[in-house]
Amino acid sequence: MKKVVGSLLVIALFSLFPINVFAAGGVSVSTSSMSMEIGGTQTFNIVAENTIGDATIISNDSGIATVNASSWETGMVEEKKTVTKTITVKGISEGTTTITVSFDGATFDEEKVSVTKTISVTVKKKQGPLPSQVVKPSQQTQQQPQQQAQPKEEPKKEEIKKSNNSKLKEIAAVGYDLMKTDDTNYRLSVENEVSSVVIKAVAEDEKATITGNGEHNLVEGENSIEIVITAEDGSQNKININVLRKEEVIEEEPIEEDITTGDISEPEKKSINVIAIAMIALNVILAISVVSLIIKNNKLKKMNN
Repeated sequence: MKKVVGSLLVIALFSLFPINVFAAGGVSVSTSSMSMEIGGTQTFNIVAENTIGDATIISNDSGIATVNASSWETGMVEEKKTVTKTITVKGISEGTTTITVSFDGATFDEEKVSVTKTISVTVKKKQGPLPSQVVKPSQQTQQQPQQQAQPKEEPKKEEIKKSNNSKLKEIAAVGYDLMKTDDTNYRLSVENEVSSVVIKAVAEDEKATITGNGEHNLVEGENSIEIVITAEDGSQNKININVLRKEEVIEEEPIEEDITTGDISEPEKKSINVIAIAMIALNVILAISVVSLIIKNNKLKKMNN
């Protein structure tokens, strides 16, 4: 009977004070590696569930592969729902590089979410055309073409002018405010405990490539970070970021002073009293001597008169 009553009390408490249970949130990517030919493309998806925040997408070597978007704001993704962002990766030159996806945000129930995912990218050379089929002599005899086919003239391709736009659309140091000095120079000051900064630059032209994005380690004092924007036609625009990492402040230890209380011991008091009495007695003797001399002088004057 007691167990039944206890169970009923527990059920009543849960009905009066319901507990909200939120689904766990997070961010994931659809693949960890991809391969393509020079000029080819591949895509991957970033999936956000029960979260809100900003994702940064960076190619560690945009000379090998580039991404069509460098950032993504998820917006509020409600509980038990997901949103997807598709990112296109384009092969630029032969080699391997890494795409880094960094996400900072929070879940629906305000739990902090910080995720970093990497995707390995391999770019290969384009394969040449397949060899044409060789016709055997017996086959040529059987076919006996009446007239040799004339090769078709391929239409001339119009030369497409490449873009020379190497302008910067936006640049930022993640978590800090960059100060613009002029069109090609920026500066930033950080505390000594900051050992690195992440730079995120975006070109005005999607066909341009950028080198210098990503994390940069800092030494104490002046640091120079160079961002190079290369237009489609090869022309370049160089941006310099001067980062000052402040010197370490060493607190000096306080010097302990020997402070006396000023209290005088009994022997010291007695010694001071003796000295004081002696000084008073000496002053009295001197005063008597002076008075005696004055009286003696007065008597001598009278006698002389």
